[in-house]
Amino acid sequence: MYHSPPIRRGGTGTVDRRSMQPWSEHGIPLVFGREVTDALASGAPVVALESNVITHGLPYPENVATARRVEQAVRAGGAIPATIGIDDGRILIGMSDPDIERFATTPGIPKISSRDMSVVLATGGMGATTVASSLVAAELAGIEFFASAGIGGVHRGAETTMDVSSDLIQFTRSRMAVVCAGAKSILDLSLTMEFLETHCVPVITFGSDYFPAFYCRSSGLRSPHRLDDEALIARAIDSHWALGNHGAILIASPIHECDAIDAREVDAAIAEAMRTAERDGVRGNAITKYLMRAVDRATEGRSARANMSVLISTAELAGRLAAAHASQRAERARSAGPGAPRGGVVIFDLDGTLVDTPRAIVETFTAVFATMAVPPRDPAAIRATIGLPLERAFSQLLGVGLDDPTVAQAVAHYQTLFRELVLPRASSLIFPGVADGLAALRSRGVSLAVATSKFHASADALLKAAGLRDHFDLVVGADQVAAPKPSPDIGQLIMTTLGVPAERAVMVGDTTHDLLMAKAAGMRSIGVTYGVHSAQELASTNPTWIADSFGDVLSCVTQGLLQR
Repeated sequence: MYHSPPIRRGGTGTVDRRSMQPWSEHGIPLVFGREVTDALASGAPVVALESNVITHGLPYPENVATARRVEQAVRAGGAIPATIGIDDGRILIGMSDPDIERFATTPGIPKISSRDMSVVLATGGMGATTVASSLVAAELAGIEFFASAGIGGVHRGAETTMDVSSDLIQFTRSRMAVVCAGAKSILDLSLTMEFLETHCVPVITFGSDYFPAFYCRSSGLRSPHRLDDEALIARAIDSHWALGNHGAILIASPIHECDAIDAREVDAAIAEAMRTAERDGVRGNAITKYLMRAVDRATEGRSARANMSVLISTAELAGRLAAAHASQRAERARSAGPGAPRGGVVIFDLDGTLVDTPRAIVETFTAVFATMAVPPRDPAAIRATIGLPLERAFSQLLGVGLDDPTVAQAVAHYQTLFRELVLPRASSLIFPGVADGLAALRSRGVSLAVATSKFHASADALLKAAGLRDHFDLVVGADQVAAPKPSPDIGQLIMTTLGVPAERAVMVGDTTHDLLMAKAAGMRSIGVTYGVHSAQELASTNPTWIADSFGDVLSCVTQGLLQR
């Protein structure tokens, strides 16, 4: 609901998407590549990739060539790649060629896990993302698929060192389909699988009955599930999330047989290295690098070739799975109704129209004040700030200047509490009649879209958490147009994309900005009185209809679109 900074235009008069600094719902600055922005807006498949491969792998220029080969593998699978990095206090979602060159040639870029992201963002430095941090960034961006050669796991000796990869912890927190070649044999793979089972992270293998071990085709551990059909895996992914799970699902595919290293050879090298490590006093975090070097020496460089092989194969498989998932989603949308040619399009605002997030926003503000031991504010005063940037809202409610340190503290608390308190219960915030009403409109051939002042990634995440995303053909956020509401840009983009003229489009919203946007775009409008603005305020914009419930909205749409 909170507005982003203005979007600047490039010299040609079009939106310069590389110069944009959009903020997610949680106040995190995200910069999207143009291709990724367009793909997310249209529902095309996107696969996230880590940038650690660029900075902590091969020397220049081999690292650049490798990054481009991995991205090309995603494209070969039918999806758009989005390599993720951190730079200048922003998360890059879809690194450009100059970005990749800069990361490849700048010395000393640190490897950033999920625990480090807040500090690196605050200090404005560069950071190469790992599996864990890439999952955090991808979920914020609204991306659902991620590819990595191999994941971290439970380390050998973890019963005394407590050395467990943050990758595993992040799997329990991020809603993501993770495609990999398993985990390295230097880890305790039995305990890794036990951890995944304990934390209800589904593990599916593709093309093998056994969980793979990175360089090796098999770890010797049977997979809980084997599925060799991409469409079936896509359905399993959707079912996992439809069951209310908010974590990851892991798909592991073994290395190609021609590039694999014999497991006995790797195990022998590890066993010998463990003995020498004990003798030399190598313990804790240092043991991982020690064992990896031992395997590299024992395999005489073949591990590097194997590493390249799994980078490419997992990226290509992730592209195929993302494409299958997107195809199924599009098919469900088509089967719900013939679409725009028969029924036109209804465009909905999100906050205060479909989902009662204004109430949740008030509750989150109240929780922030309680956390900070600040006297509570009147809910009406809090609601009056909805639509303002978080900093201005807290400055106004706390009665302090924007640069007062309590404002930054309050914003940080809000971002954490909104994610923890609101998204998990998003389905309970849906206004009465919305879910059934949307299904009814689709069954009658009406196309549905969302036009929101949120950024696309935040809107997409909220709709998914609420279980509403599959009802919509298109979701457009403020970061995808040159000017937000009440400018007509967002409505015009939706009508153009869906091929619907203004006379066959209706906008439904709870604020005067929604209704003014509709008027400027030449479409009819329905103002709903159960959201932020009152009936009197809505009437001041002369909407076509005013509705007091979602049932009234359906009646207006029937009158305005379906009986014409």
